[in-house]
Amino acid sequence: MERIKVALEKARQNRERQGGTQADKPQPRGGQATPPPAEIQYTRTRVVEVPPELLRKHRLVAAHPESPYADAFKILRTQVLQRMKEHGWKTLAVTSPNAGEGKTLTALNLAASLAMEISHTVLLVDADLRHPGVAGLLGLD
Repeated sequence: MERIKVALEKARQNRERQGGTQADKPQPRGGQATPPPAEIQYTRTRVVEVPPELLRKHRLVAAHPESPYADAFKILRTQVLQRMKEHGWKTLAVTSPNAGEGKTLTALNLAASLAMEISHTVLLVDADLRHPGVAGLLGLD
């Protein structure tokens, strides 16, 4: 507990050296917060139908949302969203040092699981320039 107190005191001193506390800084007029940004309107979103049998063949959770695999990705989705919210992150990368470890399958299933949340938008980018696999698994190549 003592280490926490020391760290808090050090942070307070650093803040004072850098120009005071948050209370010293000017606040918006009338105490109102900045208005939220305007809603994004998708005007040219391309919708592609992927056959359910192709999704099943490649073990993608979108094909069978009631399976134990889908439940595992729902748990992963929840944990990822919690960590991202805690740290204020907006971007997630799925990576590993070797080929064939399941990056593409994990990224696709996690993206599908995240996209099933009504309040989230997902953009999946296959950044594997040597051996891209996302389009192939979705039958888009």
